[in-house]
Amino acid sequence: MNKVLICLPSAKNCARQIVKEAFNDIICGNFIIPSQREMEPILKDFIDYDFDEYKMKKKIMVKQPSWGKDQINADVHRLKVRY
Repeated sequence: MNKVLICLPSAKNCARQIVKEAFNDIICGNFIIPSQREMEPILKDFIDYDFDEYKMKKKIMVKQPSWGKDQINADVHRLKVRY
């Protein structure tokens, strides 16, 4: 799956926040794209980085009781990459 599609919800939330924060500057044509260093503290609450590997393994084990350890670990890794 394309990484852009995976990050799309977070990107949309970040874009909305940027527009909210700088709406007047955007409308007036004075908006300057901030650096990543400037944006990280502003947007950190809009991106969900929390991933509990243990809980995810337990959920997968309940949903897929016939899966082996390798399949469960592979699916956890796939989900972790998405986060």
